[in-house]
Amino acid sequence: MKGSKGYFKKLNKIVKDKLRPIFEGIAVSLLKDAMESKEHGDLTGNTLTSFTAGVYRDNKLVKTINLLTVSSLERPRLKKLSKDDGFISVERYDNGEIMIVNSNSLIETDKRYGYQTAKDFLKSYSPNNVKGWSVVLTTGTEYSEYIETNRKLNVLTETFMNSSGIASSIIN
Repeated sequence: MKGSKGYFKKLNKIVKDKLRPIFEGIAVSLLKDAMESKEHGDLTGNTLTSFTAGVYRDNKLVKTINLLTVSSLERPRLKKLSKDDGFISVERYDNGEIMIVNSNSLIETDKRYGYQTAKDFLKSYSPNNVKGWSVVLTTGTEYSEYIETNRKLNVLTETFMNSSGIASSIIN
């Protein structure tokens, strides 16, 4: 039996070495789809640049991939704005226009960069599968749900709806 244990360990490593790049490729394709299909504007750039994918094996995070690392996007101009910031002059991330923002109308945030929040979320998250591979896509902005629900603009929902086709195109 000792020999079979070594065989299974070696076989497991071969499978891991072959599958991990496939799932990382799926993650990158999902991130690029999210970037191309987003409908919202970008005031500080935190929602867009926080698009992050986590690749999990057996419920353990093995890789995080942020959109900034697989695109030519610039880093966000500011950390996330929050309710208690008062009136702020902001150079928009998406078009460079200067605008004054009254923070009283904003959603409360952790005042960090979105990509930091997204990575911390993925580190703390555990997919439901006990064995196998998973790819989880997230944003690091507290207002992403607000953008989709109240403003009716796509953030990640469209990518989720297309995810099986995106994954199939990588696998096939």
